[in-house]
Amino acid sequence: ATGPAGGVYGKNIKILPTEFMSNDDGKALNFAVVEDDVRSKFGVRVNDASCELFAMVPIPEGTSLSSYQVHASSTLSTSISNVNYTTGAATGVAVGNTNKAISLGKNAVASSSTNYFVISVTTTATTDLIYGATLTLK
Repeated sequence: ATGPAGGVYGKNIKILPTEFMSNDDGKALNFAVVEDDVRSKFGVRVNDASCELFAMVPIPEGTSLSSYQVHASSTLSTSISNVNYTTGAATGVAVGNTNKAISLGKNAVASSSTNYFVISVTTTATTDLIYGATLTLK
């Protein structure tokens, strides 16, 4: 559904920081934690700097992904991939840095019955905070 029933605000899907999960890099039992000790700010961070964070997000039927942006305390590398949830097969769509919108240009990717998107963030320090992300629909 479009609008509030589909989690869409205007043409944007808001990705909360709690949607980001850590991968299996780094030390055992590495995980993303909610950071709430930094001057009344909320976000997530990793326990080990060699860990990446991932958010997996579907988009509503009948829409296409036209850009994305990750909001963070530092400039970090990001990417977004189109994933088939029935096979796990992923295709890279775009790469960029946090804190600026990354346009897919003429290559907007349509929603399908079997796809979702994975946003990845490569952290460089345990003090890197991820505040959330925005997916912009077309």
